[in-house]
Amino acid sequence: MESELCTAISRTPMSAQLDLPVELLIHIFALLEGHQIVRCIAVCSYFKHAIENSTALQYLIKLDMFGYTNGPGRADAARLNQLEKHIDAWNKLDWVESYIDVPIWRYGLDALREGVYATSNTTEVLCIQLPSLSRGVPLRTWTLLFEFFVHEIEIDPSNNLLVILSMTSPLQGSDVREAALHLRTLSDNTPHPSAPNSIIFLRSTMVTPRSDHHMVRAMGALLGILWLGALEIWNWTTCEKITVLLDMNFFRSFEFLSATSFLIPYDGRLEVYEIPVESPGAPPTHTASFGMPDPNPGYTPAVYLIPCIMHNMDNGGFPASPSLPPPLFHMTEESRYIHIVWSALGVEDYLQIPFQVPVSSLLCSAMYPNPLAIPWDVWSKDVYFSKDNDTQIPYWMNGGRFVHLTLSSNSHRVVSLFDLNRSRAAALGTTNADSSVGDGQSAHIIESPVFPLGEIRMERPCPIHVASRSLGLGEYHPRHLLCDDEHIIMRIFHEFDPDDEKLVILSF
Repeated sequence: MESELCTAISRTPMSAQLDLPVELLIHIFALLEGHQIVRCIAVCSYFKHAIENSTALQYLIKLDMFGYTNGPGRADAARLNQLEKHIDAWNKLDWVESYIDVPIWRYGLDALREGVYATSNTTEVLCIQLPSLSRGVPLRTWTLLFEFFVHEIEIDPSNNLLVILSMTSPLQGSDVREAALHLRTLSDNTPHPSAPNSIIFLRSTMVTPRSDHHMVRAMGALLGILWLGALEIWNWTTCEKITVLLDMNFFRSFEFLSATSFLIPYDGRLEVYEIPVESPGAPPTHTASFGMPDPNPGYTPAVYLIPCIMHNMDNGGFPASPSLPPPLFHMTEESRYIHIVWSALGVEDYLQIPFQVPVSSLLCSAMYPNPLAIPWDVWSKDVYFSKDNDTQIPYWMNGGRFVHLTLSSNSHRVVSLFDLNRSRAAALGTTNADSSVGDGQSAHIIESPVFPLGEIRMERPCPIHVASRSLGLGEYHPRHLLCDDEHIIMRIFHEFDPDDEKLVILSF
């Protein structure tokens, strides 16, 4: 529809376009995407004036610039003001720091989505509603207790969903393994009202060399469990099994890309499967291969898929819990990025090289035959390469933004933001046209290679915006880093007392 509107506007005589009331023009432009609205600025001064003076259109443009889509709530002027403050806070790393003392939780058994952080230890889950200045959400903590051991957790605050994987020990001499996925409400630990059964029982006799690895992911109505050499995908709102994929190549992670596809990373390639998969051993729908950097000699590389942005938070008909406020805007599915880390583990060295690619390119292999072939020399080595296990914890990427923690010379931790969105901001805001441009002349848009916008192509690489801020953590050391679009949260422990652990919450 958007392309038809663009074509119709471009073919309409200028005299007829100028006869249209401004209100009607704004209504028409509002049906376009942000970058298409920007291109309309170059048509004539009448369009330019109408777009630049419309709060609603400026809001849509800035949403598209930073890879967001609209959410429920306020009037355009208030939402534009809130969005501008949010973007400005990211650019300046302008946050409020909070500290929370926490018990010693198992490393990696935690989740952060949509402003809610959850971590688990044995039979309980600690939940923290992170503060949000833009949404007026205060800090709140609550603990959920269970009568079974928690092996893995997953949360989806937009559906008020907490998923817990609990596994039982096999009987001596038996190959049968059993587990359960408990579907609870995140807010008060009751059986989830949208699930016909509060427990999904799992049973397997397959034991592989990596059978101890497990992982749970939720997106909308989909619930995936990687367990004992197989990936099972369920519809948790009906408790029906949709897909089983056998782990023939020992993959260790997966991510839902949409309601109809998921991705599995391997060493040197990515595989995308459409849902449902025809058979447990079915080949992937799309495959993309890439050359993996040679790690230090003697190390075995492993590739992991890092959850990179919040999932598309369409409530899907489920009302969000009043105690878990929904965001005012959120990432679009088209802006989703994949973050791959090659890690070579040794006694003294820990090497990380991140790599990213738009999922939209991966799924459009006909348009991009080798979508992962982005030249390494596009990126600055000092930004994307680090080899010091004492000064770094993992990167995080959110729609083009990296967060990186380093140790400065004065023993302060420095959080740096590498923002590729500046490339897209320049693309959407830069034209070679002024108000005198006549009918039929299009705008010149500079585009970064990692932000393909349909027919627009890169003219030249755009600079990467970098901002840093020092954290005076003193003798505390970082242990773990997680982020969503409003928060950076890290677990830190005292240099001389590992049992003294805190959460540092940075809220935008």
